[in-house]
Amino acid sequence: MALSTVGHREIRVGTRGSLLARRQTEWVVGRLEQLSPQQRFRLVVVETHGDRVADLPLTALGGQGVFVKELERALEQGEIDLAVHSLKDMTTALPPGLELAAVPKRVDPRDVFISSRHRSLQGVPLHGRIGTGSLRRVAQLKHWRPDLELVPIRGNLDTRLRKMDSLGLDGLVLAWAGLERLGWADRVAEIVSPDVILPAVGQGALGLEIRADDEDLRRLLQPLNDPDTLAAVTAERAFLARLQGGCHAPVGALGQVAAGRLRLEGMVADPEGTKLWRQRLEGPASQAKELGTRLAEALLQQGAGRILAQLEPAAGAAVEKVWAAGAVGRRSAAPGTVYLVGAGPGDPGLLTLRAKELLERADVVVYDRLAHPGFLEWAPARAEKIYVGKESSHHSLPQDQINRLLAEKAAQGLQVVRLKGGDPFVFGRGGEEAEFLRQRGIPVEVVPGVTSAVAVPAYAGIPVTQRGVATSVAILTGHEDPTKERPGVDWARVAQGADTLVLLMGVENLPQIAAALVRHGRPPETPVALIRWGTTPRQETLTGTLADIAQKAKEACFGPPAVIVVGSVVQWRDKIGWFEKKPLFGRRIVITRSRQQASALRRRLEEAGAWVWEFPTIRTEPLLDNPALEQAMARLAEYAWVVFTSANGVEFTWQALVRKGLDARAFGQAKLAAIGPATAEALAQHGLKADLVPDTYQAEALAAALLQAMGDPAGTDGAGGAGGKRVLVARAAEAREALVAALEAAGVRVDAVAVYRTVPAQAGPGGGTGEEGAAGDDAADASTGPAAATGDGRPPGLVTGRQLRSLLQAHQVDAVTFTSSSTARNFLASLGGAEAARPLLEGVALACIGPITARTLQDEGFAPAVIARDYTVAGLVEALEHWATGGGAAGKRSPAP
Repeated sequence: MALSTVGHREIRVGTRGSLLARRQTEWVVGRLEQLSPQQRFRLVVVETHGDRVADLPLTALGGQGVFVKELERALEQGEIDLAVHSLKDMTTALPPGLELAAVPKRVDPRDVFISSRHRSLQGVPLHGRIGTGSLRRVAQLKHWRPDLELVPIRGNLDTRLRKMDSLGLDGLVLAWAGLERLGWADRVAEIVSPDVILPAVGQGALGLEIRADDEDLRRLLQPLNDPDTLAAVTAERAFLARLQGGCHAPVGALGQVAAGRLRLEGMVADPEGTKLWRQRLEGPASQAKELGTRLAEALLQQGAGRILAQLEPAAGAAVEKVWAAGAVGRRSAAPGTVYLVGAGPGDPGLLTLRAKELLERADVVVYDRLAHPGFLEWAPARAEKIYVGKESSHHSLPQDQINRLLAEKAAQGLQVVRLKGGDPFVFGRGGEEAEFLRQRGIPVEVVPGVTSAVAVPAYAGIPVTQRGVATSVAILTGHEDPTKERPGVDWARVAQGADTLVLLMGVENLPQIAAALVRHGRPPETPVALIRWGTTPRQETLTGTLADIAQKAKEACFGPPAVIVVGSVVQWRDKIGWFEKKPLFGRRIVITRSRQQASALRRRLEEAGAWVWEFPTIRTEPLLDNPALEQAMARLAEYAWVVFTSANGVEFTWQALVRKGLDARAFGQAKLAAIGPATAEALAQHGLKADLVPDTYQAEALAAALLQAMGDPAGTDGAGGAGGKRVLVARAAEAREALVAALEAAGVRVDAVAVYRTVPAQAGPGGGTGEEGAAGDDAADASTGPAAATGDGRPPGLVTGRQLRSLLQAHQVDAVTFTSSSTARNFLASLGGAEAARPLLEGVALACIGPITARTLQDEGFAPAVIARDYTVAGLVEALEHWATGGGAAGKRSPAP
């Protein structure tokens, strides 16, 4: 039903000038226009003090109200009729003559974590750097994770996102509401639980403020008022008002209304988070203001009042000092250095330590086509990555522009890594770049790389020199046509000038090169090898002689990038070839493990010669609101045994200890059991030794070993009998009950505490997995806990669902590995279910970490081709090697892309 207009006057709606403020004001006006189509509205942008000074903390500007005072002054002076505010910016006491006329329905009030490095706050490593402009967030984050470094950061959302990269932060904590209103929800890595960070008073809500005597406008706004939201924010604002907590006080509150009942939770902390008071009340929504006041009184009685009294006088200066200390990232006027870095021939293991060190602290990385994209993962997330790749027939950026680009970036005081395939001075035009930069006063450092001229033949089993056969080697470019009128290469001298010739970038001119060498004296029967994509699992080698190699290359469609080796040393390939004889060489294998825990499996597969793609199907999330874990931590030393069924269980339990200010001593005399070697290694990483690891890495075997240890007087426990002993099992929420059931059947008192849960990879942020026989795959010799992936884009080998489907349809996958039942189930689900996956997986070997995972696939109608006997990553890789070398080919193999 349309509303009547407010007379015939135009309603002037005041807003701040930020994109977010305008967007939410436009939303309000749009709703009013729907309700009253005849009414005229006009937006009036009012610049506030908070907007004018964006490089200081709010405490230095006067705190709460810095974004509303000018709007309220415009209301009072009749310059606008309606002011639209973010309610959290409004003071609890409004100026005389103004009133809060309506509060529209609130959007999600929670905070969110944004990061290009990590998928969750929990996954940020020790001493990680988090940006925020709120003392409330700082205090709660410090209380939850005392190790974190909190960096003050202000500005609109665009500015904060840029600062995250420029300051090299691990992430930002912001309000979800602003991102949602701007349509930027896809940038969120994690919605932070209010159990970790309680929102600001009024966060997520809008406040529509008018002059108190404007009856017509009040009636016009009433349909926008949401009673439940109004009750919730009324309680929150009453809570803040009673505390008299100004801008310097870390105060948070969240009211939620359901079925006429209001639940209100409030928090007060000191700025360092060392002391934090938190409590909740519940009552009728109609008594919202009274509930807010009562909750504040309860916290004041607990001692929060002392903190609030101490904070205000000194907090402003203290915060300004912190802000100044956090103002990092400024560039000096002096130019930065350009590092001409050789990236090697392709195998990431051939990158030098110096090159890796420079990548890890680069501001800018300028890289070529032949530089392995995985190297970009080592560069900071804030670093600018610029592709200037060159192919034989196409240059994405001409050389003169590359030169100017390097100089421009360095002139800004940035440290620039120019990453070049192979060695920068071996046909890499590094000399030209160095000369150009030095002429302009730009410092240059050259970091030699392993040249493909030597490494690629070596990976093909060809030594470029061999005693008694070849005592000299010449490296030359094959890029130019030797038949042109005045070639730069003296082919007459080259043909006879060295025992071994290595030509780079010469495949397209191969017929002319072979003819020129024969014409100038090389015998036609001289052995020749062509090696494409050398040092990688895609490596292909074609051999022949000067007389027939060009024709063989044509028939095989053998194109660049390739190295040409000419000379008798080529014959040694049959004697000492090694790389292409690796057990999994060239096999294309998909890993379904979580991104964080894929590294151990991927590394072993690649060492065996496989070409690996990662398609994570699971993640883990810590269970933060976890009273059972809190209780277990409080009496940890009372347990006879503490049992870990996964590496993740170790990591998340340890993080819970850290949050409580505890360390390894909290375990007291309790003995520790681990389901497998990876879990034992995870314990060792924290200085804890596993007292028991079963021979078989399954829940059933662990239960049997524990009962034997507890029941044998001469056994590990030595106490004579399992009955009545108390055992803590730290596990995944989805863990099988076999372990707990077996222990309880023997009379053991078991506290089974879920410390994390496994979720589908696409369902939300998280980390790794569990173990064979429990909830995931720790017995698969997992890496020990959530570790952050770095880099600014999709890591090499990490594929999307669409890309995976394309690979399967093109028969480009030889095997898929499964390290838990959850990886198998979620993998099939990602392909549309078992029936939809069946034709895609025809001819693909399904490899399982153990029989439980295999049974999951069998239940879906699939027959695993590989089942590891030893339920570890090493055992899975060994089983795959046996499958590959035993002739069990998985379908027709086409060349790897």
